[in-house]
This record gives sequence, C-alpha cells and structure tokens, in this order.
Amino acid sequence: MRDIDYFGAVNFLQHPMRRFLPDLTLLALLTVLSIFFYHKTIVFWPSHIHAWTQGDRYALAIQFADAGLNLFKPRTFNLQTKDGITAVDLPVHDYAVGVAMKLTGSREPVIFRLYTLIFSILGCWFLFRLARDASGSATKGIAVAVFVFTCPVIVYYQDGFIPSATSFSAALMGYFFYFRYKNSLKTGDFYWAVVLLALAALSRSPFNIFLFATLLQQGLAWFQKRNIVRKEIIAYAIAYSVIIAANLYKIWLAQVYGSQFLGKLLPAPNLEVFGQILQSVAERWTFQLFGIGHYALLAFAVFFLGYRLIQGKTTDSVCPLVLQSGLALAGGAFYFVLMARQFVDHEYYFMDSLYPGAMLLLTAGLACIPFDTVGQRRFGSIVMAVCLAAGIVESKKVQETKYSDALSKASETTRKNFIGSGALLDSLGVAREASMLVIDAWSSNIPLIMMNRIGYTLLSTTRPNLISALDLDCDYVVVQNLYFPSDVVSNYPEILARLQRVGGNGRITVFRKIPSQGTLTLTEALGIEKIWRVDSLDFDDSTATSPWSNTHRSAERFISPSHAGLIKKGAEFGPTLVLTAGKNAGRRDFGKVLFEGRYFASESGGKIHAITALESNGHTDFYEGHAFRIDSAGQWRSFHALFFLPDTSRNDQQLKCYLWNPEGLELYLDDFKVTLY
Repeated sequence: MRDIDYFGAVNFLQHPMRRFLPDLTLLALLTVLSIFFYHKTIVFWPSHIHAWTQGDRYALAIQFADAGLNLFKPRTFNLQTKDGITAVDLPVHDYAVGVAMKLTGSREPVIFRLYTLIFSILGCWFLFRLARDASGSATKGIAVAVFVFTCPVIVYYQDGFIPSATSFSAALMGYFFYFRYKNSLKTGDFYWAVVLLALAALSRSPFNIFLFATLLQQGLAWFQKRNIVRKEIIAYAIAYSVIIAANLYKIWLAQVYGSQFLGKLLPAPNLEVFGQILQSVAERWTFQLFGIGHYALLAFAVFFLGYRLIQGKTTDSVCPLVLQSGLALAGGAFYFVLMARQFVDHEYYFMDSLYPGAMLLLTAGLACIPFDTVGQRRFGSIVMAVCLAAGIVESKKVQETKYSDALSKASETTRKNFIGSGALLDSLGVAREASMLVIDAWSSNIPLIMMNRIGYTLLSTTRPNLISALDLDCDYVVVQNLYFPSDVVSNYPEILARLQRVGGNGRITVFRKIPSQGTLTLTEALGIEKIWRVDSLDFDDSTATSPWSNTHRSAERFISPSHAGLIKKGAEFGPTLVLTAGKNAGRRDFGKVLFEGRYFASESGGKIHAITALESNGHTDFYEGHAFRIDSAGQWRSFHALFFLPDTSRNDQQLKCYLWNPEGLELYLDDFKVTLY
C-alpha cells in the first residue's frame, strides 16, 4: 500500500492545486539553499580548489563563443596544443554555456555557474520525482533531493565549471526515466533514460558506468524472461555507437592537435600503495563526502532497507532500485581502483563514481521507512529534518574552508595579480592577437583568460623548463612580480639578459624577448623607482651601529673580498636585519621588501628560507618566506625574494629579514641586500 504523507501524495490527482505543491515546495527549498550557499560565490572566477581544471572548462566555453560555435573543435587559450584545439570528452555543457555567452554578449563566469546550478536543481527535481514514485511520499522525495543538494562535495561543484556536476545531474534525470520505464513500460521513458545517461557519459567518461549498469540490469531481465527486447537493444546499440564514435574522434583530436586533459588510467602501482591511498582518502574526504547529518540519515535509511530485505517485504518499486544501486556501486568501486591516485586530490571523482549508487541506495532505504500512521510520519519526518539541517550546517562550514585562501594561496594570489591585466596590455599597445608566455602561471588558462590573449603558461620554474620556455614562439613574456625574483631569477639569473621591460602595474610585468644579451637588472625589471632605503651587507666591515646581527664571518670562501658570512653546521638562523617599520600608526613609508644575497653549500638536497616578518610587542603581524632548494652544491648561487607587506602598521612595529636554516646546513653567505620601496 502506498504511503500517505503531509502533501497528500496519493490523492494529488484528485486535487489539481495540490498536484504541484510538493514540486513547488522543493524548488523553493532549493532556491533558498542556493542563496544560502552561493550568494557570494555565484559570481566568482574559477578559483580556490581545482581552479586549474575549472579555468580550463571556462576557457572552452569562452572560446566556443569567440572562435565560432564549432562543437567539434574545442579549444582553450593555451597554445600547448596546436591552435589551442584539444582532445576532451564531448564538451556539450561548455558548448551550451558558449551559446549563452554568444547570445548575451557577456563572458562573465556567472553565466557558467548559473547554468551548472540550474542543471543541478533540475537533476535534484527529477531525483525527487523518482523517490516520490518509489515511496509514494513527497516528503521522502524532498528529503532525498535536499540530501543530494547539500552533500559538501556536491555543493562545491554544482555551481562551478567541472562537468562532473552536470553529468551527475544528467544521470539522476536518466535514472528517473529508467525506473519510470520499469513501472510503466512506456518506450518513450526508456529512450529518455538512455539519451540522458549517454549524455552524461559523453561529457564525462566515467558515467559510462551507469549506462552500462542499466544495460546489465536489463540484460538480467532478458535472461530471466528468455526474451531480448528489440527496442531496448537497439537503443543501447545506438547510444554506444555514438559514444564510441565520440571517443574515436577524441583520439583523433589528440593525435592531430594534442590534449590538455588527462587521458590515462592512474591505478595504484601495488597493494601497499593502494592501502596508503585508501587511508589518505578516508582522512581527507570522509567528512566532505557527507556531513555527520547525512551519514546519520543514510544509516537510518539503510537500516530500514536491510530490515525489510530480511523480512522479505520490499516493494516492487524498491527491488530494482537496490539492484541498480549495487551494480552502480560495484562499477564505481572498480573505477576507484582504476583511478586510485586521482582520488587522493580530486574529490569530485566521487561524483563520477560512487555518489549515484549511494543516492539510489538512499532512495530505496527511505522508501522502506514506515509512514503508515500519523506517529510514524511525524517520527520519520523529524528524523529526516534534523539530519538534513545538521548536514546543511556542516556543508556550509566545508564550503567556507574550501573557499578560504589558505588552501590555495598561490593560485588565488595569481588570479588576483592578473585582475585588470587585459586593460593593462591594451594600454601598453599589446595587440589582441599577440601570443603571451606567462611564467609561473599556476594554471594553464586563467591568466590567459584574464589577459584576453592566447599563449603559453609555464607551471614549473626549474632551470631547464625556463630555458625551454624562452624558446617558445611567443611575442611577450609576462611574470608576477611577487614570484619573479624567488621562483624565476633565483633559478635562472640569465633570464634578465634575455628580456626587455615593456611595462607593468606593480603586480605583473610585461617583457619582450631580445635576441642579444641585455643588461637588465632585477630592480629595473620590476620597475622599482621610489626606493625608500637599501641596506647591504658584504661581511667585510662590522660596526656597532649596523642594523644587521648574527653576522658570523669567515675568510675561507667569499665572492667580494675578503670575507663571507658563515652559518655553522647545526645553526638554525643566519644574518638578520632589524629596522623600525614605521613611526606613524596606520602608515608605513614602504610596502615592498626585496631581499637578495648569495650562498654556498657543500651539500645538496636541503633548503634555506628567506624570511620577512613584521612584529610588534612580541606579536607577529606578518610572516612570509620563500624556500630555495640547494640543488647545485659546491658553487655560489643567488637568492632573490620579494615580499608585499600589509597596508596597516603599528607605531612600534619592527621589520625583520633573515635566513632560516631549519636543516642545520653549513652555508657561506655574501653580498646581502635588502631594498625597501
């Protein structure tokens, strides 16, 4: 017998006005939750967790809008592949966003985020309908939909750019039609199911799991009835023909143009590593996959499902759900094994694999919770409401953590540094058709998108990579001032002789490559003009009034005669400069610190750190450091480190610049200089 709940789900056909009340209630709830979760982030650029991948998808959409709406020539701003064209799973959703951008004339990220969010809401609405049909209860249907909509990982991505979210929603829609077909046997429902599940698989390959899981379930039915349903096998054949053709085309694109996206399996190399991966995944993602409230509701539902299965009293609508859930979870677990190394850092892979089966399990479990009496309905509704409320609060906390700069400081700093870069290039006369090389870009497309130029991005600034990058066919080189001294010049000092400064805005600097050896200095490269103070230390003279301390000297090795500094083996700290940072509260006469010097190490493999700090009354107001790996022992190397200080200061604030030697290496030092500007 079908349950009756507060929405009168059984009798809605007799009351036309009541018919859509549960649907409207759900949509209102999801709208309120969307405002709660996304009122700030809905306008954000690709940022924070997995900003790199999100930026790549955003680039695809913009290029569809700007370079012609050709679905079969997906391209980004990055010339790593020929003309920026890249092999990728069929980007149907990026294409749809590109069409929307073309129609609106806007390229703002809110268009992409709104598209994904609306698609997610639509997926949850179809899941609601599936759960309501399975249980006969609109209340249970709403609970399932809200559960899915508020899972922490899903919340983060369902207003974003990665196709896991849209494919997940398409799979939920496909499952609605699949299970409605199981009850109604209407051919149209089956075709819709196959189309939507195939769409999910086309735009995100792992979703083939769920199309194949339905094929297995239908195959079992064919075997039991000893009858293959012709219309079903034809539908699957067409779907897989399209999927195979799309994948063959992707392979062709990769061979002709190249690929900027992952296209290989990443299993653990052995059982020991697999065990370590499982441990890391559990530690990192257990309470991001679900909140405690979600776990409680899922356990509540699974308990009643198990109880009904033991009793043998499951309904005809629950059994197919349980079977499909088992097949989907088995497929997801197999995918986890095949891509184990990705799951450590990419929690959205759970949307591709284990989430759909878990949601079907939840749906089946909630359908088994008794709702026959008023008392049972009240008890069940209260449990669901409390668990979901707790889950919502927990998910909000996870979002605040994910959107904090602390987890993705370097990538967020990079994004902020490139704000307004397009206008800067225009003002410098850099043509829109010019190709750029962004050094130390942190992502393959975001700086290029923000500059509105095509080009190359260098993500690793090792000396060999820097040498190779300068041989690329590009018109301009762009660097971030903050990282240029430490990550670029320190690794490859000769780069200054190959560049000519065009201009900058204090956050980024634009250069031209020059064929002959130039004489550009780091100070000139950064455009430093208004220098407030320079403090040098060559370790030859020592006076009582020097602002430098901890300056042990040695005549054994040096660059500038006749002494060098020495950090003895086992010592943690090197030479330290201490200055009064400012005499007026809230104001400082300088905002940037360039800390430079030379060092000689007898052993390689360790690291030294150039540190700058602001302190007042024993309190640390600012602390930053740049680490330098000692990869060439037995020779003198240079280090350069730039620090952007906070705007505010205190009357008694002191500036400290020093070397930190946490590994206790023996080091010789020379030609220290701190420039304040």
